[in-house]
Amino acid sequence: MSGNFTIYHYPKCSTSNAALAFLRSKNIEPKIILYCDTGLAKEEVCYLMRLLSLEKPSSLIKKNGLTYTQLGLAHKNLSNEEMLDAIIQNPKLLQRPIIICGDRAIIGKNEDTIAKMLQNL
Repeated sequence: MSGNFTIYHYPKCSTSNAALAFLRSKNIEPKIILYCDTGLAKEEVCYLMRLLSLEKPSSLIKKNGLTYTQLGLAHKNLSNEEMLDAIIQNPKLLQRPIIICGDRAIIGKNEDTIAKMLQNL
């Protein structure tokens, strides 16, 4: 079961660390993708959007983060393609953590969300 899980993880994020700890408490050792270190490809971001059933890249962006504020994205009217490029150029913009199991994915902001995913497997 643990081989089926992947987490897009940012170790400096307390929410991401809590999600990883919760998975491990359930004896799940996911594949860990340190996307801020490795970067993100356009195809990868589009794949995440499909798994999360998101239509717009802006739905993947962490809008309360420092990077979002520093880039002034709240005040820019960017196209979907420009938003996608912003995520690729600035991986810290990505909502986190994203947890994948098979063809399902969630943004694991809290234990309840993760627990619901585990129950529905």
